[in-house]
Amino acid sequence: MIYRLPYQSALAIKAIETAKEGYECIIRKIKKQRSLNQNSYYWGIVIKIMSQELGYTDNEMHQVFASEFLMYINRDRKFIKSTTELSTIEFENYLENCRRLASENGIFIPLPNECTEDLLHQLEMSKNY
Repeated sequence: MIYRLPYQSALAIKAIETAKEGYECIIRKIKKQRSLNQNSYYWGIVIKIMSQELGYTDNEMHQVFASEFLMYINRDRKFIKSTTELSTIEFENYLENCRRLASENGIFIPLPNECTEDLLHQLEMSKNY
């Protein structure tokens, strides 16, 4: 069972008190999952610009970024963490790494507050070709 809201603390305590052997209780800080705005910016701006500039599909560009910045090793095997598992802070760090890689390749990726209606329109129009 997962209890996240303050009023559920009594339920959590009761669950602990009545639990039989073989259960454990884990208490941890809740991380806010990456936001829909962050995800929209990532796919609509970062991925779109980079895939157009480098000639990859959107999915391929996502895989390039993920393999570059979200790869980890467990028991001598390589894995790639999903962006859906990232907190808002972790996702912003990921976006910063993506923008830095773009910059290293001479490609400008605007910050979310720098995205103009004109840019969004251009990116939308380029989808149709």
